[in-house]
Amino acid sequence: MSIRWLFKIRPRWLLPVLLLLFIGLSISLTMYATEGGLIRETFAVRQVVGTVLMFTLVPAYLLWGLFELHFRTLSHLEGLGDTFQIQDLKAIRDQADALHPAAIVLILLGAWYGFEQNSFLFSRLLVDAGNLFDYVFLGANVLVWVMIALLFSWRVLLSFRLSQAGSRAAVDLYHLDRLKPVTRIALVDVLIVAGAMAFMPLQALDAEFRAVNYQAGLIVGVPAAIVFFFLPLYGLSRRLRSAKLARLLELQQELDKTPRHDLVQLETVMSHIARIRGISNVPLDLSILWRIFVYVIIPPIAWVFAALVENVVDNF
Repeated sequence: MSIRWLFKIRPRWLLPVLLLLFIGLSISLTMYATEGGLIRETFAVRQVVGTVLMFTLVPAYLLWGLFELHFRTLSHLEGLGDTFQIQDLKAIRDQADALHPAAIVLILLGAWYGFEQNSFLFSRLLVDAGNLFDYVFLGANVLVWVMIALLFSWRVLLSFRLSQAGSRAAVDLYHLDRLKPVTRIALVDVLIVAGAMAFMPLQALDAEFRAVNYQAGLIVGVPAAIVFFFLPLYGLSRRLRSAKLARLLELQQELDKTPRHDLVQLETVMSHIARIRGISNVPLDLSILWRIFVYVIIPPIAWVFAALVENVVDNF
């Protein structure tokens, strides 16, 4: 199912901004016009405001992430012309503009999960009619999970295509910098997922730690980040190990042929063998991964832990 038409919309930020305005205005107008309805009666004001902010920002952010990932993936593919085969590059570009029909099932599951998170609200609405804001609130939560399912279903197949292409790549052990575009694609995926998870603490503007506010995001976000990071690199990693093994066999044959009294040649070959063995099987810049961990992963975890400790101390 082609979605190429979606990525032709320019500028890339236009649709995310329009979605942000639509959700924000819909929630704000109905909230103030109806004084909050059942939601306002059930939750504290700050918690409602924080949750509304998250429902407003996350769908627009994920839509922006969809456009950004598409743009950056195609941009990085330009640097893989000497590494990936032509037919693999074409398959990746085609997959970047498509959505598998099975994605509809995943999107429907996402909608159901978003609805299920507020099933208590729907149960109350069956008894008490509530007001428009309650329905908009419920719909906004459903939209969050629809966008999560959409992004995941689109990206996981694209990551799989990258993995397939990597398993057939032309790997030169002496020009590993040519593999960096694949690493950058995987890192951008992780950044997008981590950015989405960073919105979760908005639900705790009332300074109360509630584990339920983080469970769904962590259960979905952490595995998604792991899959999006390692899946594109998996095929390339296998290809890299294969290239290392072939080169080590050549060097071992060279070592076997070297006269044992030729110490200079022996040391040269043995040093080269050690160098090839020392090449990482994953073409990854660990310094970049460490920066992501320090600047993106640690802050929200530290915030949640601090809130949890404060809550425990207050209860004690």
